[in-house]
Amino acid sequence: MSAGGRTCVVAALLASVLATGLFLAFGDTNLNLADEGYLWYGVIGVLEGEVPFRDFQSYDPARYYWCAAFTPLFGDGIVGIRASVAVFQALGLFCGLLAARRFVRSDLALLLPGLCFAVWMFPRHKLFEPAIALVVSWVLVRFLERPSVRRHLETGLCVGLVAFFGRNHGLYAGLASLAAFALVQWKDRRATAPAPKRFGALTAGVVLGYLPMLAMLALVPGFATGFVDALLDLLTK
Repeated sequence: MSAGGRTCVVAALLASVLATGLFLAFGDTNLNLADEGYLWYGVIGVLEGEVPFRDFQSYDPARYYWCAAFTPLFGDGIVGIRASVAVFQALGLFCGLLAARRFVRSDLALLLPGLCFAVWMFPRHKLFEPAIALVVSWVLVRFLERPSVRRHLETGLCVGLVAFFGRNHGLYAGLASLAAFALVQWKDRRATAPAPKRFGALTAGVVLGYLPMLAMLALVPGFATGFVDALLDLLTK
């Protein structure tokens, strides 16, 4: 097995163990209906055919559809929702560990940043936020290591997908990507194509990643109105 393949296997195993361990320890304790129930209600609504923004007050849609997709495995009760979120937590930990592997040499030592990431990922019903931050960090590390046209496209794709989970995260990831692009352009290191072509790939990736949201805005009756109303409500506050 190559070094890269071994790193992926170790990171995947460690991320799975940490996320599973935290779920087994705390997955059936306490209940915060005022906040955690907000996610639970949205997932139940989606399973019953409701649409975020249009039919109930919500965050951006992807988190509800993510949890709903795992209900055949874990159920639509609160523990099942927590298990679905724990899968996303494992994804974030995996990406964070891949980024940390750049400065952590041994497999055993990788446990320390893994534990730090896991403790940081709190509260459990908002694990999407830190997990997304770790995913974006890893994508940008890869981008800076080799800013090829393909990795410009991949970075944009990540930004678009992240925005489907949260407009704020899309904004943060977009600004970070632009900063990384400007850094590469300034240093002009390992640039494999002209700046317009690379920026075009980055932009195209954003559009592709955000395509599910764009499709909902265009095709789901009433969704666009609900989305705009939510934006206006946010601006007034």
